[in-house]
Amino acid sequence: MPPVGGVANGAMVLSDGTFANMSLESLQKVLGPKVQGSRNLHEAFLHDELQFFIMFSSLTAVAGNRGQGNYAAANMVSTTCL
Repeated sequence: MPPVGGVANGAMVLSDGTFANMSLESLQKVLGPKVQGSRNLHEAFLHDELQFFIMFSSLTAVAGNRGQGNYAAANMVSTTCL
């Protein structure tokens, strides 16, 4: 097999609800794939010479969305966790 040229991570889980009514489980369900998945990929390819490493996010990280606080947080955290 040829070497991996790059990585693109577009993990996404939705569990809509307002922040005031959000359970810890709902927050973790949405944060987990984005944050831990990004960290896992970073660690797995840390010593490879990649041409690109892309982590897809969403405008909700900046603009927010009233019913998707956990999704907005996951998009913001995943871009700053490495």
